[in-house]
Amino acid sequence: MRLTLRRFLHVLVLGGGVVLAAPMPAKVELVQQPDGAWQLLREGKPYAILGAGGVDHLELLAKLGGNSIRTWGIKQLEETDASGRNLLDRAHALGLTVSPGIWVQQPRHGFNLDDPRQVGKQREAVREAVRRYKDHPAILVWGLGNEVEIQRKPEDYPRIFRELNELARIVKAEDPDHPIMTILAGAAEPKIQAVMENYPEIDILGINSYGSSTGVPEKLRAAGWTKPYIQTEYGPKGPWECPKTDWDAAIEPSPREKAESYRAAYDANAVGFRRQCLGTYAFKWGTKQEVTSTWFGLFLDSGEKTPSVDAIARCWTGRWPENRSPMITKVEADFINRTVAPGSERTLAIRAEDPEGDVLASEAWVMAEAAKPTIGGDKEAVPARIDGCLAATAPLAYTFRAPGQPGNYRAFVKVSDGRGGACTQSLAFRVE
Repeated sequence: MRLTLRRFLHVLVLGGGVVLAAPMPAKVELVQQPDGAWQLLREGKPYAILGAGGVDHLELLAKLGGNSIRTWGIKQLEETDASGRNLLDRAHALGLTVSPGIWVQQPRHGFNLDDPRQVGKQREAVREAVRRYKDHPAILVWGLGNEVEIQRKPEDYPRIFRELNELARIVKAEDPDHPIMTILAGAAEPKIQAVMENYPEIDILGINSYGSSTGVPEKLRAAGWTKPYIQTEYGPKGPWECPKTDWDAAIEPSPREKAESYRAAYDANAVGFRRQCLGTYAFKWGTKQEVTSTWFGLFLDSGEKTPSVDAIARCWTGRWPENRSPMITKVEADFINRTVAPGSERTLAIRAEDPEGDVLASEAWVMAEAAKPTIGGDKEAVPARIDGCLAATAPLAYTFRAPGQPGNYRAFVKVSDGRGGACTQSLAFRVE
């Protein structure tokens, strides 16, 4: 009798019997078309990345048309759910691929590239990580290092990228079936040139870019980059790119501005530069405290999705989700980006709209400004809420009382549609 099995299953013949083992790895390769355009092939079929960075809300990502996620460290692969499935198994069950991040220690954190012990330990850790997970069918592309070069001078780049080249050799020796990508903070020409001169083993360049994401294709062309790339993080303008208050607090983009940033970045890279761009990973498919708890997270702590999720889904599929999140269109308050007296009272009114006409509920609160904004997405503590500053007077209106203690603060407003969609906006102010 002839036995036919799908390609992704191992078949072991033991004593005349057939035993089905674990799923086989899905071979991923890069091909360059006759016209010079690059294409990612998975199991021989073209694969355009419609992705997001993060490990939460995977069911919704798949439902909205996404097909891949990106992580930053191997530990994220090891976390299991209530049924004991790790991240790779959960993603695979949903038809999603994973570009696993292999964290490479950064000189700005004290890693010494001239210390043989540190270097040797890291090389062995990279080898073990690839060896452990390379055969899982959800693996798409290895993300070897994330912004390792950040806060380094251009003269430091060659040493950094030469070591990444050695790590890439290790990865390829263990796993020749999945390409290697290293992610940079932006596409500045000195970085790109240093990669080209010192890192020949790299297959794909990953670019994290926010306010300047629409300019990435032109920057890569100008630098002479000819290999493929992936937009590995994109989203709203970062705090380092935004206007500031008189006391140097970054002014968070409005919800509408954020949604437009995702659309524009996707169109400029995944649509406008398909010759080299293999796809994109929106940041961040989950929550994140970075200056505020609402700046980069595509979801709220409550699990509700924001309008930016809807914008991304439309990029992926050409359609809006069945239920779109409400949109805050304006917040009327005379303390925004201003200095007020301790305990002074004012009014706050929220203007919002919902595409389906759902009745909206609101919430508002005040938090102290993050004590010390971090660099490069490093972990940041979430400030505590300050009670007694906002009291509702109507469904979308509040009385505002400034905190009694001088300092820098932010008021946050939120509207929800009761169907899983919500929208927030932060408002900086100072008390003195």
